[in-house]
Amino acid sequence: MAEPTLHDVMAILTRMELRQRQHTAQLNVLNLGEQIMSAEMDQLVAAVETNTTVDQSVLTFLSGIAQQITDAAGDRAKSLALAATIKASTDAVTAALIANTPTPPTT
Repeated sequence: MAEPTLHDVMAILTRMELRQRQHTAQLNVLNLGEQIMSAEMDQLVAAVETNTTVDQSVLTFLSGIAQQITDAAGDRAKSLALAATIKASTDAVTAALIANTPTPPTT
């Protein structure tokens, strides 16, 4: 087998450089995708944390209402005041749910 010429070696090196540039470009695309996914994951984590906080607040509220109902048993004024409080809270939660629920896309 004949020794490669300088031209042959240069052609091989040129192809290798081209492949290296292609790989670098592909790595750059992958890195960008990773950065985007990381940002999206951060947003998802924040949303889950917010939902968890809201869920805990609702549970605390419901537990408190149960105790208030027990405490108001037999006292008409307390019962009516509690009913008004529950209605106001229900209205506020309903409004928040409506305001923060995206409208499904129409097809």
